[in-house]
Amino acid sequence: MMESNGNNFLTIKDLSGFTCYQGLNHTIYLYSPADQYITRQGFHVLKNPQARPQPYGSLYPQGPLMVRRSTSENPSFLCLPESAFASIETPEHHGASSLVDMVIVSRLYSGYVLGSLSRFHPDYVDRLFNVDKLYDRDPIHDPGARIIGTASLRKATVPMRPGIYVQRLPEFAPFAPESQMPSLAAMALSCQLYPADPCAAQLAEVVSNRLQQRREQFQMQAAR
Repeated sequence: MMESNGNNFLTIKDLSGFTCYQGLNHTIYLYSPADQYITRQGFHVLKNPQARPQPYGSLYPQGPLMVRRSTSENPSFLCLPESAFASIETPEHHGASSLVDMVIVSRLYSGYVLGSLSRFHPDYVDRLFNVDKLYDRDPIHDPGARIIGTASLRKATVPMRPGIYVQRLPEFAPFAPESQMPSLAAMALSCQLYPADPCAAQLAEVVSNRLQQRREQFQMQAAR
């Protein structure tokens, strides 16, 4: 499920079919939209104290992603163009791949990447997501309110227009490598943000088909 807020930043609230790299230093517990509400100040609050995270909504840390001072030429770092001594860790630093639908990171990390690397690594930037905190009570009216989980995963940048993604898909561009396929999450949100785009319907069909294939694969793996 995807939805937008007043700032047109889009969120994903159902992880089914998406691949993720969890780059935070704590576990993510994603709750259903039906169990939460948003206050006028923009805080996400749990409606039902008995509610539990979604069945596939628990994501455990795979290795925190950080910005480091380093002179390393290791390919698991993205070197900053303005400094030879600062590097940004990617999932490859922890033996994983960046080619997932969502790389979940802190706002500090994504802000640094956006400020330094947007022009140099647009595909990686397009996969970055942050978490929206979920409180047990309204923190404005109750100073004792605690963060108990995650309300949604919020894309760090506005997605590109559907036509840009279509040009990179094997279904429409025969020479586009499957290994470099764009983020399904970013493409899904692009279709929602630009529904009138001439390529939106084509892209939405591809996203729907691929998500269904993924879900069937995950179910088969879980049944083994």
